[in-house]
Amino acid sequence: MPQTIAPSQPLTISNGQFNQYAANWLALFEDGAGDKLANNFLLPADGSRLPGVSFPVMSVVDLVSALGVTHIKARFLAVPDEAGQPHFAIALFAANAGNETVSAYYVSEGYWQDANLVPPLQLPVANVLALHWANSWADAATYPITAQMFNSGTKLTEDDTGLHPLQGYTFGVSDFLQPLQDIDDLGALDTCKLRAFFGLRTYANVGEVPAAIFGLMLRLTDAAGALLRGANSDAEDMASPCPPSC
Repeated sequence: MPQTIAPSQPLTISNGQFNQYAANWLALFEDGAGDKLANNFLLPADGSRLPGVSFPVMSVVDLVSALGVTHIKARFLAVPDEAGQPHFAIALFAANAGNETVSAYYVSEGYWQDANLVPPLQLPVANVLALHWANSWADAATYPITAQMFNSGTKLTEDDTGLHPLQGYTFGVSDFLQPLQDIDDLGALDTCKLRAFFGLRTYANVGEVPAAIFGLMLRLTDAAGALLRGANSDAEDMASPCPPSC
């Protein structure tokens, strides 16, 4: 039976699980992806599109406390449920200046096992750029999920035209440290959430080819899903895609 992640514990996975779930993600792009990839982002309750994933804020506290941390890496996973159906998840881990992993792999909460773990369907922030990206992701009619949404744009050679899927994003540690400064109550560390909301970055790519690329927007919320609105909460995340920044 495939291993599954409990809704609350454990919040870390083993190196072997990480490698398997990351391989499951890349396997979704074999043979043109299609429905396999799209189904990975469907909510079991109603078949709507997953708006994001959540982490207990103590996972973030652990990550930024790792000795020597300079970057936090977010890597995409496909985690199977008990029936073998894969579901999109994210693993976060800390890396140092030498690109060595210096923490455990912290995994997002298993929303497919508990509907209460699904982030709010509407991005709770007035940032126009963030809302544009989130609304584009939510617009399933205009932007059906395709493999091209996850095209990293990486070229192995000058003439390479193949699709090299995004494996995640790499953030500077400050992207996780700054929002924590808006928490002024130690008790909130047990109830707040880090939400990784999904968005589509739409633009004209090289050669005037339209592009809509999957991205992440990090926000801290309270237990009810309300945004922690402080001086450090609204900066937009400009993470580097992996590949090439793995």
